[in-house]
Amino acid sequence: MNAFLRSILSSLLVMSTLGLGSGLALADSTKVVYHIDDAANQGLKGLRNIRNHLDVSPQTKIIVVTHANGVDILMDGAKDAKSGTDYAPLVGALKSRGVRFEVC
Repeated sequence: MNAFLRSILSSLLVMSTLGLGSGLALADSTKVVYHIDDAANQGLKGLRNIRNHLDVSPQTKIIVVTHANGVDILMDGAKDAKSGTDYAPLVGALKSRGVRFEVC
């Protein structure tokens, strides 16, 4: 009976380890879409949130979808209206980390 119990416990251990491995694989393939449609209210905050997201989860695949006034963050010379922060360096840094920017 002891051998039978050890066999079952060993099988359960192997199966749980395999399950954990597949869970880790799923964690590495996280995909996220950020939506920005108002640069004045969402631009700077959104870009900083994306940077923070990548800081804690660098393997995340991120796409930023912009439309309406959100497209402004991608325009040459665009700046945050409140702080005067240039968007270009922030967008460029995110692009270098694999973030895709799309205009809808």
